[in-house]
Amino acid sequence: MEQKQPVRKPFMINQFEGKILKIVFASAGIPVFIVIGFLYSMFSDLVFTYLNSGMASHFLGEFFVLSCLLIVGYFVCVGLIAYRFSHRLVGAFPRILKELDGVVAGSSRNHIHIRKDDYAQELIERVNKLIDKLPG
Repeated sequence: MEQKQPVRKPFMINQFEGKILKIVFASAGIPVFIVIGFLYSMFSDLVFTYLNSGMASHFLGEFFVLSCLLIVGYFVCVGLIAYRFSHRLVGAFPRILKELDGVVAGSSRNHIHIRKDDYAQELIERVNKLIDKLPG
């Protein structure tokens, strides 16, 4: 009887995915905060002058809330896209390494299978050809 793989919890990441996600968030976040700082330095004088006149406190509050929602939405979208990409790229690596360790130890000669949409299909096909050529 064939054993079922344990069901993975949503948004659970392995060490390889974590490294990729850190790079993606750093490369997406640093430019955003640089632009925010640049815009703040350009318009801070104008905003404080306008705010002191008493005309803009309501509009600036709404603008601040809208800006925060846009930034949060941006990072959620970047996170979902990066998670999906990294999961397809390196999500299967821990299982592949575990199965390869079994083949190297001689306890298994089974082919390695991964999800159809994973990017490592070509690599796994070549590894399976090597497994077929092993003596024994």
